[in-house]
Amino acid sequence: MNQKITAYHYSYETGLFAGTSLAFIEYGYDHYIKPQCATFTPLPEFDSATQQCRYLAEHDRWAVEAIPEEPGNDTEATPTMPSELSEASSSVIDEQTHSAQAKPGAMRRLLNRLSSR
Repeated sequence: MNQKITAYHYSYETGLFAGTSLAFIEYGYDHYIKPQCATFTPLPEFDSATQQCRYLAEHDRWAVEAIPEEPGNDTEATPTMPSELSEASSSVIDEQTHSAQAKPGAMRRLLNRLSSR
């Protein structure tokens, strides 16, 4: 019979809560098999809209902390919408194709090699 328990995953780099999964007692083992970067210590109550949980391995407990605010409007704008991303990437591709023109016969030779296989 496979008994199960909840494993609470955290980021290896930051210790921030990343999600949950089920852990089992497998045949031949006496204890639950804990996944890497996970703990069986349950999360404390917290408001996920304004707070985050960080796992403190040396104390085997979770710390609740405020989610840091995003930087102000002083930073350079980065494209976030898919249309902005596609426009930005197409302009980069256009610059690359115009700056490094292929030799006229290079494409023909490549196609000939591929079709001869």
